[in-house]
Formats: sequence, C-alpha cells, structure tokens
Amino acid sequence: MFGDKSTAPATKPVEAQPEVAPPPASREVVTAQRYPKASTREGKRVVTAYLDPEAFRQLKRIAADEDAQQQDLLLEGINLVFEKRGLSRIA
Repeated sequence: MFGDKSTAPATKPVEAQPEVAPPPASREVVTAQRYPKASTREGKRVVTAYLDPEAFRQLKRIAADEDAQQQDLLLEGINLVFEKRGLSRIA
C-alpha cells in the first residue's frame, strides 16, 4: 500500500517560468512616491547658495538667537535685495 508506486500518477517536470519584471513606472510617479512635496513648497522653486563656513555659522547663530529659521532669514535678505532695486518684496 505505502510502498506501491505503480498506482501513483506520473508527474511531469515543471519548467521554470522566466520572471517577468513589471513595466518601469514613469520617473514622475517614482519621484512623487519617494519625495512627497510639502504643501508649503507647492509652486516654489529652489535656490542654492554656497557660503563660507563662517558665514554659514553666522546665519545659524542669528537664526538661533532670534528663534527663527534660516529659510526666513534668507527670504528676508532676498526681499531686501528686491527693495533696494525698487522691486516688490515678493519672496
């Protein structure tokens, strides 16, 4: 009964199916999933400045002393540049 293999149905070897990768998602979708944009940054553009280490420390010190964010101080500076040139303070 247990040792009788003649009554068991013959099985065929299973062929390995090639793995099919899902189609690549568009770059915009992948970026949106990885880096969600804060609502406060919607419609805004990035500006980068390279500062000397001492200027960077001063900016951090002022921000800490005034309990402000560096971002706010930078916007204040940009608005002063606009004002000096007779433009609207829109930053």
